[in-house]
Amino acid sequence: MFSSPWVQQQLVELAQMGKLAGALIVNDYGLANRLAQAGCRYVVHRNTDGENSYEPLDGTPGDADRGRGMWEKLGRTQAANLDPRVYIMIGNESNAPRDGYYWLGQMQAATAEGRKLAIFANSVGHPNVWEVDGKWVSDTWQHRIDSGCMRFGKAYGHLANLHQYGKHDPIGKPLSDPGSAIYPDGSRDDMAYQWYGGRHTRVWRDILPDDCRMKIIVGECGPADAVFRGVAVFMSDFRGYQTRYGNDPYIVAYCYWTLSGQGALGWEFSSVDAALPAVLTWARQL
Repeated sequence: MFSSPWVQQQLVELAQMGKLAGALIVNDYGLANRLAQAGCRYVVHRNTDGENSYEPLDGTPGDADRGRGMWEKLGRTQAANLDPRVYIMIGNESNAPRDGYYWLGQMQAATAEGRKLAIFANSVGHPNVWEVDGKWVSDTWQHRIDSGCMRFGKAYGHLANLHQYGKHDPIGKPLSDPGSAIYPDGSRDDMAYQWYGGRHTRVWRDILPDDCRMKIIVGECGPADAVFRGVAVFMSDFRGYQTRYGNDPYIVAYCYWTLSGQGALGWEFSSVDAALPAVLTWARQL
């Protein structure tokens, strides 16, 4: 999200109420620090300068040096501007098929300097997970286990950042409902949930050993086309995510994309600013 003074005020109020567990902040150091200081427990600061900075990965231990190099190139600068409680995210949706050693090296470098990261930030379709003889398998997730990435991440308190948007129809056209939570008529589609907003349950429950089950922040979620369709539709969708995620044993926060989407990146169509008063009213009743 990008910030405006009004949005900042609303978010800080939620954080002070204890009703804002986490937030993903794009580039805005000041807002990330204010939310951490107001009591928001899982604040992630994303640096868009790192989104196209990945070197090719080999899937070998040498990738750890690339991860440490990215910390030195971009992460250390972020850290210098951020409250120590803020998690640092370098890059977005790299979707490398064998990235475990890279993330391991980046976390090792950050940990040595007393900082924590939010890693992965995969797009919804990556990594692929499929069923073989009744068991869920994934080359990418297995590589993340074998490299020691997930085990290190859990042991040192780093976050796994996943993107879990809603579903598309069979020809790939975005639908107007979340798909991954509750449909507008109130019914649930568990198959859609397991493939979209709930894909993590297959991995965390069926693939990862317990000592690899990092805490998850859903860095981006909402309808697949990320279009804001008004307060009523948003609140139905938002409640759906809360119903699905509120008691999830692994997810600590989920971030509906996006607040204050104005500016050079052209995210105005995604901005849910108008729904914030309704969110505050709803939160006070929880």
